[in-house]
Amino acid sequence: MSLLKVLEGSKPQPSKPSMVAVYRRGDTVYMHPQVKTTDGVFIFAEPVVQLDKDDTQVPVHLIELLSVRRTIVAHPTSWRGLTDPLLKAAKVRSFNAFAASTKLVEIERDDDGISLLPTRNGGPKEGFVHLNEKRRHSRPVVEDVRAGLEAAFADCE
Repeated sequence: MSLLKVLEGSKPQPSKPSMVAVYRRGDTVYMHPQVKTTDGVFIFAEPVVQLDKDDTQVPVHLIELLSVRRTIVAHPTSWRGLTDPLLKAAKVRSFNAFAASTKLVEIERDDDGISLLPTRNGGPKEGFVHLNEKRRHSRPVVEDVRAGLEAAFADCE
């Protein structure tokens, strides 16, 4: 094996696609990137951005979070404390408390633009369930992302 192949194998691999979770809880939007683990699971990553749901900067921050390439991380051996920054921002003690009456739209950035995937809140037993049939697509421009995100939240169950 050539040295170049060995060196290429040791480089951090980017987490593709770029993903962001956007939650609407009351009048507040919380968003954070998601990063892929070595087992192929997308998990919480920082930073957590917290804005009023009507803030005109919501799509701007979303596009910025999607533009940052993150590297694949080791799969957690413990899930304890993983979402603590999100819970702290929302001033709640548990993810179940956070998720109650919360809507989630998962956002992906790929070569074709932005994909917005609404979810159904299945409570503590099911979690957030993808509504694949309601997936929307948007160009990565502020006005399109704003309209697509509003429509995706309206599609959440």
